Amino acid sequence: MKSNYGRVLAVFMLLAAIAGVLALKSRRPETPAPPVTREAAAPAQPDTPVTVAQNTKPPVHKMTQPTDQERKTASAPSPEAHPPKPLNTTAPAVSLPKAKPAPAKAQALPRLLELGADKCVPCKMMQPVLAELRQEYTGKLQVDFIDVWKDPSAGEPYGVRAIPMQIFFDADGKEIYRHTGFYPKEEILATFREYGVAL
Repeated sequence: MKSNYGRVLAVFMLLAAIAGVLALKSRRPETPAPPVTREAAAPAQPDTPVTVAQNTKPPVHKMTQPTDQERKTASAPSPEAHPPKPLNTTAPAVSLPKAKPAPAKAQALPRLLELGADKCVPCKMMQPVLAELRQEYTGKLQVDFIDVWKDPSAGEPYGVRAIPMQIFFDADGKEIYRHTGFYPKEEILATFREYGVAL
């Protein structure tokens, strides 16, 4: 009997202890559980790097139609991207190749042509007269001499039969007079005046 009584007492005491613990728990104010953060909720990352499978495709970005306002904003150039260029009021200097000046047209002059030879006596007498005319009427009268003995072909166009022969030409190159033999300077000038050629 005594042994049964002891067992019942032990069980009763155990039950009393459990009831006391439960009573203490019910009396304590319940503390709210701390909020769960993303860091806490996320599983711990391992220290080793995560390898991505090679066959994974990148995320697809869906294209949406832009609005009218977005189109205007995108098409309008920003002033910072393209600053206005300063106006160039002066045209750049362009170096052009210098054109060669056209050769000046030789002024048409009256002409005195003597056909003779350097060994002919009257022709020798004419040489100082021709030299004076060249010097005094430079730019006004053209004075030429052809030696028909040294160059017979040069005298053929003029039909020379005797020397010295003086042929007078006006400024247009037209023959106006002929003379054969010695001819003084004064008479040469008078002949030009007679045919209206002013020297």
